[in-house]
Amino acid sequence: MNDTQQQLLQRLADSREVVIFDNMRTGLSTDNSSTPLSIPLMANSTAALITKLGLNKPNIWSWSVGAFVGYGLLALHPDKVGTVIIAAGSPGGPDALLPPTPITQGIARFEQNYTALLPYMFAQGVKDEAVCMFYASYTSFYQHEDTSLPTPLGQNSLLEQSQAAVKFFMDATIINKLGGAPNRVLILHGVQDRIMPVR
Repeated sequence: MNDTQQQLLQRLADSREVVIFDNMRTGLSTDNSSTPLSIPLMANSTAALITKLGLNKPNIWSWSVGAFVGYGLLALHPDKVGTVIIAAGSPGGPDALLPPTPITQGIARFEQNYTALLPYMFAQGVKDEAVCMFYASYTSFYQHEDTSLPTPLGQNSLLEQSQAAVKFFMDATIINKLGGAPNRVLILHGVQDRIMPVR
């Protein structure tokens, strides 16, 4: 989570209860099972957490891989959640629009220098103001002296999440069930993104 998201959640907490958690095998998650990580597994785990906490159809804010999980909640557990906000995430399936090949190859190789990928993620590359905000917020949150949280994606976690994402884009189970979800959904994407309609 970066500073921008943290500020948003702090503002939301002014008028409602906000629960923040780490997905399986990220951040402070204590899950160390040998079950292969998958988006449906993370959605099931999130639904179980909602039940364990006794929450009544909470509204969900989901971002990036968490957005995959948000789609999973809508498809597999629509009765557990209220409104779901999806930010920067795909509903998956074999017909999904994938990022440009340099991004997927770079992530698959776990390149630590993401600067070369910035033109694919931001309209003006390194000159894009959003790049500065992204790096500044990430760095200020995880490297601040008062932050005791580990950086959420270690090498093993990144590998497992990448493998889960590959499976997510090969399987149409979640996207095929989305049409039956009665929930209100807000999908946020970049202005240059092409949106794939849910069937």
